[in-house]
Amino acid sequence: MQEFTPHNDLEQQLLDAQQGKLGSETFMTQLLDHQLFMPVEDEASEIQGFQRSTKANPLTLEDEDGTRVLILFTSPERAKVFVEDFPAYRGGLLSEFSWILERVGSGIAIAINPGLEVGLDLEADSVAQLVQMNAARQQGQEPQTGA
Repeated sequence: MQEFTPHNDLEQQLLDAQQGKLGSETFMTQLLDHQLFMPVEDEASEIQGFQRSTKANPLTLEDEDGTRVLILFTSPERAKVFVEDFPAYRGGLLSEFSWILERVGSGIAIAINPGLEVGLDLEADSVAQLVQMNAARQQGQEPQTGA
């Protein structure tokens, strides 16, 4: 397996967290503000990657326990090999993790960079805690104006 080279700040922070150089709580707080790539089902369209519907159907798999797992990546490039096995999911959305958390249902787990050396698996209870933390953080923040 070739060595993982971080391509963005999120990947560097994820690597630092896995190596113990960054605390897990600090990493999780920072993760909320990072953009992640979410593969979505691509409708048959003239323009590849253009989503006609307003409701995206993200790539979710079921683990051995029957828990739904939302698949996310630290960049579109990291998703390429994985989504080859899921040809319907050629589209994708880049969005802040906080935005994704606002929209996930209960009882769902999250896998970031599945199949890669540097990734993160969040069990459903951890996702629920992040959803609560994100909601509390959103309520405590004043709306930001252009700066």
